[in-house]
Amino acid sequence: MSDWEETLRTLEFDRLLEHLEPYALSEPGAAELRACRPFDDSEALRREQALVSEMRRVLDFDDPFPIDAFPDIRPHLRKASIEDNLLSPKELVEVSTTATLATTLRKYFRGKLDRYPALAELIEPVASFAWLHKEITYAIDLKTYEVLDRASPDLARVRKQIVSTQEHARRRMEALQRELARQGLLQEDLVTLRDGRLVLMVKEEHRNKVPGLIHGHSASGQSYFIEPVEAFELNNRVQELRVQEQREIERILKRLTALVRGELPGLEQNFKVLVALDRLHAKARFSQDLQATEPVFNTHGRIRLLQGRHPLLLLRWKDPKRVVPLDLDLGENFTTLVVTGPNAGGKTVALKTVGLLTVMALSGLHITATMGSEIALVDRVFADIGDEQSVEMDLSTFSSRIRKLKSILDEATADSLVLVDEIGTGTDPEEGAALAMAVLEELTRRGTRTMVTTHHGALKAFAHETPGVENGSMEFDAETLQPTYRFRSGVPGSSYAFEIAERLGLPEELIERARAFVGEEKHRLERLIVDLERRIQDLDERSRKLSIRESELEGLVKLYRQKVEELKREEKARKKQALEEADEILRKANALVERTIREIRETQAERQAVRAAREELEQQRRRTRELLESFRKEEQVQQPQVSRPVAVGEEVVWKKFGTEGRVLDEPDEDGRVLLEAGSVKMRVPVSELEVKSGGKKRRSRGGSRFALETAPSVRDELDIRGLTVEEALEQVDRYLDAAVLAGFEQVRIIHGKGTGKLREQIRRYLQKDPRVLSYRLGTWEEGDIGVTIVELKP
Repeated sequence: MSDWEETLRTLEFDRLLEHLEPYALSEPGAAELRACRPFDDSEALRREQALVSEMRRVLDFDDPFPIDAFPDIRPHLRKASIEDNLLSPKELVEVSTTATLATTLRKYFRGKLDRYPALAELIEPVASFAWLHKEITYAIDLKTYEVLDRASPDLARVRKQIVSTQEHARRRMEALQRELARQGLLQEDLVTLRDGRLVLMVKEEHRNKVPGLIHGHSASGQSYFIEPVEAFELNNRVQELRVQEQREIERILKRLTALVRGELPGLEQNFKVLVALDRLHAKARFSQDLQATEPVFNTHGRIRLLQGRHPLLLLRWKDPKRVVPLDLDLGENFTTLVVTGPNAGGKTVALKTVGLLTVMALSGLHITATMGSEIALVDRVFADIGDEQSVEMDLSTFSSRIRKLKSILDEATADSLVLVDEIGTGTDPEEGAALAMAVLEELTRRGTRTMVTTHHGALKAFAHETPGVENGSMEFDAETLQPTYRFRSGVPGSSYAFEIAERLGLPEELIERARAFVGEEKHRLERLIVDLERRIQDLDERSRKLSIRESELEGLVKLYRQKVEELKREEKARKKQALEEADEILRKANALVERTIREIRETQAERQAVRAAREELEQQRRRTRELLESFRKEEQVQQPQVSRPVAVGEEVVWKKFGTEGRVLDEPDEDGRVLLEAGSVKMRVPVSELEVKSGGKKRRSRGGSRFALETAPSVRDELDIRGLTVEEALEQVDRYLDAAVLAGFEQVRIIHGKGTGKLREQIRRYLQKDPRVLSYRLGTWEEGDIGVTIVELKP
């Protein structure tokens, strides 16, 4: 067994291929999947991954891919390549339909070549054999594989003669049947066929009374099948015509086989492309079902898994939520990772996940991790996982492990990946740990990407002190003493042996005695690790909550800025309106003055006219003053007043939101101060602050609130596939509220293509929703008609 094959078996790659194989639609396609192995050529590997990704996009976003099950026609083509050989009608039909399927797939990509350049290049050599298909289907029935009368005039003529002669023979036999039946010589009163010749069923005791040829007897021996002498000539004529028919059929098949022989290179090329498309289609469907993604390859040895999941666990549980994801980065800041932690905590699964996903990627398969995951282009993967002691070879567990470590040290390079489970076990713990450190030191010196699991405490210190080596652990809940199966980088793990023993009821005095045996120093170290794990878990929870608050704050800040811009626009509009009104007042005043002067001149300044003019001017002035006073009052309402300047350290109220806080610094050049409100700090205009009086808490006014409440973070897309219309509309309503609060300007609603009913109901709902500015179906890159893009009002 080659080193790759042994590694693939250890990592259970063969089991993965067993799940992949049924996705193929042909036996040659299934054979290619069974033979799937890591690529030696990196360019060929990148091309295969690109082809699988393009096929995945076809399945996700495009019209249904018209591939169907097809037979293996390679034996037919080899048979046709020999002169004078002829293909059977079934073989000819299979050659024809398979060649036509390849042509159909090429037509599918017509007009889509810019979207799928790699698939376009693959399918470009496919030739059209429509003329051959027409020739074969004209001569042979596609369902029954019968050579049709229209295949040639001679065949039609011979078959017509056969029918006529058979009818004549049957009439003659029926006359003989009636005569012999009248004499009581027949077992059954009917004419039947035996060896292609018309015969009568004669009773055994009367067989010598009917002259003719015996073709056999029934199983009981009571009936004999006899061809009367009178039918010899007609039956012989039918047989002669059958021979002519067969010769004509062979001539037709020979002609069609010759047509196939003349197109062997093109037919072989079509079949090769068709098998490749079957392989890619199977890989893409497998990727689709596992929600897998194309990895990013690099040549500097980095393995970075984002939300990586073991594919066999996904296939087993059928639900990604039941498989804890693995986030791991190896080869960037360190080359060797030492993973510790309690038994059954997930160390071996993590090790196998790294190995299996690497092998999948190198074999041209998508990996069960999220976008952005990276896989190093390693030259080999070495995996020592599990106990392979052998009685026949006289190998103990330790001897078997040492042999494997020797093989790894002999062959591993800086471009290799080494995975070792429970390194240094099977012998004296101190000596085993020392051997493990020596091996890891050598692999680290070479730059080999190495990941090992262990329970040896000495290796934790070794990883901490040695450059290029890093600790890692599987998280363990210190309260429940249950594994969480989450990986943590940079922190060693505890075995929790004493804690688990205590929880399971081992006597306390016995546990204390065990602690005394390991020594106070060792006990303190384990306590330190346990305490560190508790602190990290607490910090992780705090970080999660802060992340939620930060997301909410970002949404509120964005909403605040939008409101400020809206107020600025309103202020500008008001000023514009005021200027227009003032201009109108001046225009009317000028017109009034001119009219008054004209009237004074016309009336030659009569006192009564002058008095009336003065009163009218005074009324106009009063109206103008009233309008200006009204405008000034509106301006004063818009400009918030500060009761007095705020000072650093003072308790204030942010009047805009009714939020209380404390001023942390002096106003900056923009007139903003740093305000601390609860656990949140932000810069706000000093003009919007009011010194808190009397030490009384001010209650929040109606409208916007700034107090942050814990809520799940909002994404920019909502997936409602699989929901009923009522469930979907309820989800969309709640989601739009959350999206507006988070400050999103554009969101995606994923409803799928399906029958279009859900898409239409979502369209009608969005059409009436006041929060929606506009909406449209997604472009091809955004998800086509399976996605609606929604623009939200600011």
